[in-house]
Amino acid sequence: MKRRKRGKQTLKRKMLSILLLCAMSCILAVVIVSYMTIRMIQNDSIQESMQIYLEQITREIDSDYYDMIGIVNQMSPNGLIGSVTESYLSAEDNYNRYFEQKSLREELIKLGYVNTKLLGIAYYDPKEQKELIGNFNVRVLDPSYQTISKVVVGAENIIQAMHTSYLGIRETPVLSVMRRVPFGNKRVLDIYAEIEPDMSVSDRLNKEKWPYTYMEMDENGIVQYSNNPVIVKGQKLLSELPEKEGYAAINQEGYKIMAYRSSIGYVNAIALPENTYQKEMNMWRLKLVVIILAAFGIFSSSVFYLYRLVCKPLNQFQKQMIQVGNGSLQEAEQEYEIKEFDDLMHEVEQMKEQIRNLIDDVVEKEKSIQRTEYEKLLYQINPHFLLNTLNSVQWMARMSRQDNITEFVQRLKRLLSYNLGKEGMQTTLRTEIDIVKDYIALEQCMSSAGGKLLAEVRLFDVYRDSERIGQGKKSMAYALTYRAADRTLTGEEVDKAHAKLVKKVCGATGAEVRA
Repeated sequence: MKRRKRGKQTLKRKMLSILLLCAMSCILAVVIVSYMTIRMIQNDSIQESMQIYLEQITREIDSDYYDMIGIVNQMSPNGLIGSVTESYLSAEDNYNRYFEQKSLREELIKLGYVNTKLLGIAYYDPKEQKELIGNFNVRVLDPSYQTISKVVVGAENIIQAMHTSYLGIRETPVLSVMRRVPFGNKRVLDIYAEIEPDMSVSDRLNKEKWPYTYMEMDENGIVQYSNNPVIVKGQKLLSELPEKEGYAAINQEGYKIMAYRSSIGYVNAIALPENTYQKEMNMWRLKLVVIILAAFGIFSSSVFYLYRLVCKPLNQFQKQMIQVGNGSLQEAEQEYEIKEFDDLMHEVEQMKEQIRNLIDDVVEKEKSIQRTEYEKLLYQINPHFLLNTLNSVQWMARMSRQDNITEFVQRLKRLLSYNLGKEGMQTTLRTEIDIVKDYIALEQCMSSAGGKLLAEVRLFDVYRDSERIGQGKKSMAYALTYRAADRTLTGEEVDKAHAKLVKKVCGATGAEVRA
């Protein structure tokens, strides 16, 4: 049955298809997830920033209010400065009044040293509509201070909303606290203190430089101070106030408003235009596009690198196979710094080396066969055979009474025996027959013991010497050839096979291996 031919996709095309599919899937997932989470991230980040900013402002303002309450308490009749004020008011003559007024001024000046943010303090007589101690502050306290909006009233203290200064020279927003108290001589005075809040800490928190606007509301949620151009004083923003130290967020008149209720009871709020959200959204979109483009660029570079990383070694491997098919077995040393491809090319080189070794073995085997044939021709003329032949010729010459031939053959035999080391030894036909029998027996034994690895057994010398090897013994020298058809034998394999053969031959024939 014939196999149907189908167009097969290359590894390169498959790799590109899979990588592109994975890349598009990842990019689509990034877009969807990013788009779904972008608003949540944006809202959380802006809301968290607004809360931190608002909480810091409230802490600063609470600290200023508590400082002013402490100052007012000291200036009250039961306070340290209030007792000096009592002495000043109860002084009967001008002399005592002068010294008491001087002492009161010194005490009020000390308050400014203790609290550096304090802009001014004053005792004001609402009945006479003048300050008790004149020329103490930069500006004279105007009676309209009594109309400043209130955010919290409690414990005889009136905590007033942020407003412009009544005692300083700068038209900057300040905080103030007022208390109306009666003194011992039944004189009623207003104690008034102003502090300029430190807004720089909050500004440092606004790293994004968002255009916040600030509002301060009373305990009813009515705006008492605002620097927002849309949300004005007297406007009610919160129908229900949050718990103390709690937050509330609303959207009104194009602004995102975050409110925080102080532990004192008033409410601070900041507003951020909603177009800031759109601006932030556009920034997120731009970042998303940049990230996607960067990811696509990295992915494209990775695909190109992967293509070169894989296809180049494969192309080289294909060339190597074509060269091997064409009979070129030259070494091609090239490293790719990739373990798998380097191992593959190493296997190719090993295969080429094995092919070269097999070719060399075949050539060597043919040469060995030729040498064997040549040696067979040489060994057909065996010295012992020649010696026995000469003996036969000598006896035939004697029987024919050919003395010259007998003497010539005798001399030739002696010369041959001398060259063979057998001078004085008689070699009979029976001895030669015994040698042939021994040779055949040993060859059969060695062939059986050598197994498949023993390729050739060749006797190349027989030696007799009673003095050297003992009476009645002969030395037979063999050349053994070991070979495997499917591989090149190692020295360890040859030694193991030869030891096994020697052991078996010696055990079967009683022979010994000469040292």
